[in-house]
Amino acid sequence: MGRKSSKDAILDATERVIRRQGMAGTTLEAVAAEAGLSKRALFYHFKNKKDMLLQLLERYGAQFTGLRQEIYDSLPDGPHRLLKATVLAAVRHPVKKNSSVANALTLLDDIELRAKVLEIRKRTFDELSENSDHPERVGIVLAAVDGLWIMDLFGDRSVTPALQKRIVEELLNLIDQHA
Repeated sequence: MGRKSSKDAILDATERVIRRQGMAGTTLEAVAAEAGLSKRALFYHFKNKKDMLLQLLERYGAQFTGLRQEIYDSLPDGPHRLLKATVLAAVRHPVKKNSSVANALTLLDDIELRAKVLEIRKRTFDELSENSDHPERVGIVLAAVDGLWIMDLFGDRSVTPALQKRIVEELLNLIDQHA
């Protein structure tokens, strides 16, 4: 593995600050201190705090796409392979482990940030739907995965790891029903 770029190190610092201090406490000064840089150095990579958060969302999207591709490559050939990889990547994505970061970013009352989340989600839905004879099934599966995600965001532990595994198995079976 190569060395992390300065931009990635700053985004990592941003995640840590958000997790520790919440969104309101996440300032450029706090991120700069966490990254061991001057505030001025942040402006080499980011226009402002919102730009930094938008790029963090883009990074999450790219990480998800990379994880999904790894899973896709490991699955046997077959119909709906991409949808199956999407389900499995969604429950394994590292952002799930950083719920407070995802929570702060996705629930933040900022129209641009919400628009970025929706853009990433629409891209995923459109890609999966165009490769499916059953776009409604894609919607059902993604809604179920979103439900698991939201429960995790809010710390709802009513779905145990064993039950989550069972739900994922059922989703994969649902995908196969029309294969």
